[in-house]
Amino acid sequence: MEEDQPIDDSHDTVEGNDNKRKRKAPSKPRKTTSECWKYFDPKMEADDDGKIIKFAYCKWCDKSFKADSRIHGTRHLNNHYMNCDKNPDYEKLKKQKILAFKKKLGVENDEGGSSMGALETWKYDDKEIKKALIELVVFAELPFNQRVSNFKESIEKTSTSKKFLVSECPTRWNSTHDMLKTAIELKEAFFDYDFNDSSFARDLEEIPKRVDFEVCRKVVSFLEKFKETTELVSNVSYPVSHLWFGEVLDIDKHLREWQHENASFKEMVEDMRKKQFRRNGKIWVRVLADLPITGKPTEVRMGRGKGNPAGWIARVSTGQIPFEMDGVSLSNARQAATLAAHKLCASTKFVQWS
Repeated sequence: MEEDQPIDDSHDTVEGNDNKRKRKAPSKPRKTTSECWKYFDPKMEADDDGKIIKFAYCKWCDKSFKADSRIHGTRHLNNHYMNCDKNPDYEKLKKQKILAFKKKLGVENDEGGSSMGALETWKYDDKEIKKALIELVVFAELPFNQRVSNFKESIEKTSTSKKFLVSECPTRWNSTHDMLKTAIELKEAFFDYDFNDSSFARDLEEIPKRVDFEVCRKVVSFLEKFKETTELVSNVSYPVSHLWFGEVLDIDKHLREWQHENASFKEMVEDMRKKQFRRNGKIWVRVLADLPITGKPTEVRMGRGKGNPAGWIARVSTGQIPFEMDGVSLSNARQAATLAAHKLCASTKFVQWS
């Protein structure tokens, strides 16, 4: 009679006819029969969920695939090994090779450079790759595009401004004002960047000087009025007609002041005044002539309803047309009335309401 064997709880057991428990022989791992396993190394690893499953690693490249035959099958493995570029048995690679050009040492061309060489089958070599990178970056002094980050560091050291340089847009002339205004605020960053980076002066024909920033400051001051007026009379603010009229006069006044400010601006401002008069001179006459007047005018203001016109309407005779200018300075109003009087074939009178 055989002696009882020690029971291993990790394996299944069966009960014989004699009611004695016997150990069942552990099943042997099933031998893989698919052709694809010749090109893969199986490994048991944890997947994304932490579950231990079978992975297959290609012998020719670094790609891995889930390889549990009962769950994933082997079709994806067959497709990969038959099309793997590194597989020496790949049919296309038998006719096509990765070629490399190897220079011949000691052979020079007419210009003194080494250009003679021969084609050969390329093979990856870690040492050769590192050597080529050293020659490309260190010996040839290949620059890296770090100017933006370096300039930001210069801004942090020289200024407390959170602004950065603004690019000029050809279709928006206001962008010139914004670009120059930001550059003036960051002028010390330009000098610091030039001191720390020699390529800044080497790549440009001439670097900005302090006198250049003073010129930029005058240009910004000249364009400031145009920027404010453009934003005011454009669709941004939706102004009424009398406000637009006053702003146009302010532009002319601004041009006349700058016409005598600097000799370099004189010729440019004269041309601008001529264009300004040709475009807006006729509009001033049309605005004055088209304003209607009634016996008992009323004013309607958004959110206020009917207003009280007694304070700004005067009794006029037949044939007279009053025109009110509001929202502009007294000097601009007088100038507008004077310019309009020269364009009308009737007498005019300027009245100031207290």
